Amino acid sequence: MKNEARTRVYCGPSVRGVARQYTCFTGELPEQMKKFVEQHPMAEGLIVPYDKVAQTRANMEQPALPGQPKTAERIIFEQLRAEL
Repeated sequence: MKNEARTRVYCGPSVRGVARQYTCFTGELPEQMKKFVEQHPMAEGLIVPYDKVAQTRANMEQPALPGQPKTAERIIFEQLRAEL
């Protein structure tokens, strides 16, 4: 599959003027998303290939259990949400 045709999904919190949660992008990211990722580099961890969306969502929504670390996706999501 060519890189230009790759579909990726932003799984982070909705960002006004940039993208809503679970927005799909095919090919290159739009300029506003590129700027957002420059300002919040961790957001790149929540832009995933289409076939990884279900696993990423499950990891973000996994409840924090005593004695168990949070998933990386949950940590990134919470940090982004706090910054916005």
